[in-house]
Amino acid sequence: MSIARVTDVMGAVTMTSQPERDFHPVAAPLIVADPAPSKPQMMSQMLTLRVLSSAVLLPLGVAAIWLGGLALGIAAGIAGVAMAYEWSKMQTPERPLPTSIVLGVGAALCPLLSAFGHVQWMAPFLAGCAIVAALLRDNWVARLESFCGAIYVAAPGAAFVWVRNRPDDGLTLALGVALTIWASDIAAYFVGRAVGGPKIFPETSPKKTWAGFLGGAAAGALAASIVGAVVSGAWVLWLLAGAVISVVGQFGDMFESLVKRHFKVKDASGLIPGHGGVMDRLDALMAASLFCAIVLNWAPSVTPDVHLADSASAKN
Repeated sequence: MSIARVTDVMGAVTMTSQPERDFHPVAAPLIVADPAPSKPQMMSQMLTLRVLSSAVLLPLGVAAIWLGGLALGIAAGIAGVAMAYEWSKMQTPERPLPTSIVLGVGAALCPLLSAFGHVQWMAPFLAGCAIVAALLRDNWVARLESFCGAIYVAAPGAAFVWVRNRPDDGLTLALGVALTIWASDIAAYFVGRAVGGPKIFPETSPKKTWAGFLGGAAAGALAASIVGAVVSGAWVLWLLAGAVISVVGQFGDMFESLVKRHFKVKDASGLIPGHGGVMDRLDALMAASLFCAIVLNWAPSVTPDVHLADSASAKN
């Protein structure tokens, strides 16, 4: 018998000697991934985060404005330092620290100089910080970015502190500006999402619509008129001022969108859940603060008898 034949016979004997076993196929466990959240769910989650963040930050902001002085200067300085980091991170994501330190020094100390009444030292100090920040960069475009960033993150906070510290009407004006901007931001967000329609600057601010813009302006004017009716009775003047402040604030929002577009980022940072960065949250108030400080510094020489918060002059 050949070797191959012996092998076949032995294999046959082995197979027949083993008991037969029933074969029961086992199904592999089915792993079902959680479905991706729909767009309405994502919007709802984002809105929840925005509300929760605002619920924490809004009382702190109102308290700082109410206290004024050093408390507001410190609060504005903290916000400025955060924005200095955000600007530097957008500009040089791989190495933000050197520029953020210089910008942060200016953003922290300028509101304090304003709080202590040393406004005359603020401009030269801020200019020095901007020049040093520019010298840290190695090309003219980057130098211009750092120079402008130093002014952008520091000047608005100092201007707002200056408005608040006006001896007679500072509290009223600061709260009025803040409430106007907050009302404008909220209305622009909800009206823009509810109505939609044509975009203002699709390439720069793809979510900003004309409906939201007009809704924000109307809400800002209404909020300001209520403040005016309560503090002085000059609600018409406050209505007009509120509309202008709202428009300025919305253009400030769009300017910050242009900055982010320049740096190719969606948000300035993720420091505030639901809002993005500190810069994203304060952009409109920053523009409005600068505008109001300029107008209040210039207006008395043009219209010396107009005082927004003077109830006596409003009634007489």
